[in-house]
Order: sequence, then structure tokens, then C-alpha cells
Amino acid sequence: MVVPRRILILGPSGAGKSTLARRLGDRLGLPVVHLDALYWNPGWSASETGLFRARMAEAAARDAWVIEGNYSSHLDLRLPRAEALIWLDLPRYVYFPRAVWRSIRNYGRERGDVGAGNPEQFDWSFFRVDLSNTQSSPTCSASSQSPSGNPRNSFEITGRGAEVYKQPASFSD
Repeated sequence: MVVPRRILILGPSGAGKSTLARRLGDRLGLPVVHLDALYWNPGWSASETGLFRARMAEAAARDAWVIEGNYSSHLDLRLPRAEALIWLDLPRYVYFPRAVWRSIRNYGRERGDVGAGNPEQFDWSFFRVDLSNTQSSPTCSASSQSPSGNPRNSFEITGRGAEVYKQPASFSD
């Protein structure tokens, strides 16, 4: 069994990208990169596009990682290096309440996956964007951006998602 050393996790807010990334990182001994932590400066100040791309390119150039986060306009930096792609394609009735509950539970506190100096907020504009998200699985569209096609291993998780955390990781050659 060949275990991938570079795993990319995509999905909507509240789907469990950060949780899955941490668990895979712990289980496989891989460093975890949260793209929100690269994007957001203290005080919820967005990084300039060039700086964000440079940070992301540096992370993607490493030999091993679990990178979680969407930022689909920058997939060109991550997808060609990914050995496995996990798309958390959960129903809105699952991921949206999770995102709302996360904001309530962590309100005013910093979360490690969004960078230092960014306490959790309850932001209606964020939730409106999240509700209007009609993004479908990027696996097919992402593969068209990769010169080598899909990463060696692609997984789409469409259920509630919790069962994936209980299963041992298995990958094919």
C-alpha cells in the first residue's frame, strides 16, 4: 500500500475539512496547512493576492502535506502536486448548520485554522455566501487544470462525513 504524502482536501465551510486534515495529519505524520491561516492576516485583513499565492506556492512545494481549503482560483499551485484529492461533498443541511454552530461555539475565540489575531465572528455576509454556494464537485473541473489529470487517488465523500473519521486510511498504487 502506497500512502500519499501530499493530500488536498476541498469542500464547503462546515463540511469538516480542518477536522479531517488534522486527523489525517496526525495519523499519517504529515504537516497540515490551513489555507485560511495563510490568507488572513490579524484583524481579518485579507492578504494581497501575490503574497497569498507565494505563501501557497511555498507550502505546496514541500515534500509532504495535508492542505485544506478551497481558494479554487489557486488550484493550479496545489493540484499538480497532490497525490490524493478528497472532496467533502456534503448536503447543505449538514454543512451549513455545522458552520453556524462553529461560529456560535467559538465566538470571540481564535481558531488555529484561520490564523492568529482573528477571533471567530458571527458574520451574516459569510453565511449568505455559504448559502448561495452552488459549487459542485471540483474533481472533474480540477482534473482539467492538471496536466497529469486527477491525482492518483480521488475520494468524494457525500454522506454525513463522520464515518470517514472512524475508518482506517487505505490508498491504492
